[in-house]
Formats: sequence, structure tokens, C-alpha cells
Amino acid sequence: MPHSILIVENDPRWHQMLNEVSENLGYTTCQAGRATDALKLVRNTDVALILLDIKLPAIQGHLLLRQLRKDKLTIPVIVVAGYLTPEVVETLVDSHVHEIIVKSEFRVRRLADAIASAL
Repeated sequence: MPHSILIVENDPRWHQMLNEVSENLGYTTCQAGRATDALKLVRNTDVALILLDIKLPAIQGHLLLRQLRKDKLTIPVIVVAGYLTPEVVETLVDSHVHEIIVKSEFRVRRLADAIASAL
């Protein structure tokens, strides 16, 4: 059975691209557009990896990550984000994010390598 990747992204274009890349690499995916939905999925589904955006409705992605770590969930997380402040980057590093990919510098090969490395 292939690993399942949770894509937490509320932009439909980015969600579709991340989904296509993940599935083309042979992984199954599930998705959430909000941090609260992602938290429910992580708690109730066998998720091997999370692709996480930071700018989400209501609860930001870095706060979701902080909650996951507080809950002792050690699922690897790759952040794919458009805008990162120094404070957010510090939170991501403190939360042991596997890799940070800035959307303006996005490359399929980099994401594929990051996924392979994380899993």
C-alpha cells in the first residue's frame, strides 16, 4: 500500500499541483483546506506525510504544526508556502519541519526529493 500524503492547502491551483505530483510519484493523497479539518484527518487517518501551506483560513499552518507537535505527532511535514515571516520560519524550525519550499521557487524535482527523503 502506498504512503498517504495529507495536502493542507486552500488554493485550488496549488492543491491540484501538489496532488498531481504526489500521485505521479505513486502516493495516495487526502486533502484539507483548513487546519481544523487537517487536524481531524491526522487524528483519524493513517497519514505518513503532510504537505502544509502556512496561509490558511482561521488557523494558520504554523499554528497547526505547533498543535501537532504538542499532541506528540511526529509525522514529517514539508511546508510549501508563498509568504514566510522570520517569526513563522522560527516556529517551523522549532517544530522540526522536514523542509520548507517557497512557492515562488517551487520545482517538482525538489518536492519529489523532499517527499522521498521524508518518507
